[in-house]
Amino acid sequence: MALSGPNPKESRASEMGQGNVRWLSLADQHSSGRLAARNSSMVAWTLVGHVFGLVLWMAGLLMTTAVLVQHSQETSPKVRRTLARMGRICLRGLADPGAFLTLLAGIILVATNRAYYIHARWLHIKLVFVAVLIGAHGIVAMSNKSLVSGRANFQRSDAKLLFGVILFVFLLILISTLPGEVFLK
Repeated sequence: MALSGPNPKESRASEMGQGNVRWLSLADQHSSGRLAARNSSMVAWTLVGHVFGLVLWMAGLLMTTAVLVQHSQETSPKVRRTLARMGRICLRGLADPGAFLTLLAGIILVATNRAYYIHARWLHIKLVFVAVLIGAHGIVAMSNKSLVSGRANFQRSDAKLLFGVILFVFLLILISTLPGEVFLK
């Protein structure tokens, strides 16, 4: 019986299996030329998704808090109901999907290069601000839900304060990410 080279089907199945393992093993993925090119493209698109999600998230939260400010000033029940529905649309249509996309893309980005991100001080600072933003998102959602149900009346000063906090935390996230990556290595 003559020994021949490896069976092409077995070799290809083995490579596919290794490809899946390499995708999970991120250290191997960065060292392979072909996989590194795929990884680079994946990281770029994931970063685009992360930024796009952040824009949606901030737009939804800021629009919802602006609606809360207007709602607190309005006296007409019909206009108040319309504003409450508009706040719900902004929250459910922009802020919630944006938050989900931002967090999912952020997790994927960290997973692609854990060795770097685990030791990045700027990321740890950013994650604290992201936790504060998630808390603010919850407050906006609860406030909007209470307005829709008619249980509570949100004060204008509270809505303006919430708007300012969200905007300030957003700026802190940007500052910790952009210059932080350069200065906080």
